[in-house]
Amino acid sequence: SGKFGKINKPVHFPEELDLTPYMSEQDIRLPSYKLYGVVVHLDVMNASFSGHYVCYVKAKHDKWYKIDDSK
Repeated sequence: SGKFGKINKPVHFPEELDLTPYMSEQDIRLPSYKLYGVVVHLDVMNASFSGHYVCYVKAKHDKWYKIDDSK
């Protein structure tokens, strides 16, 4: 639709992305990726062009860390 809007609910996505259904059969590599980071935009005044970004990074033992340079 081309419209921007704020999402006011949790967004869930899998920690593993399997691209096999989108690859040609000739490709013998296993196109599987594991999530290890998420970038989140924290808006100011409900504007997509202004705000602050924080990052969540997955470390050993499935522990997640929040990276925020404003704190």
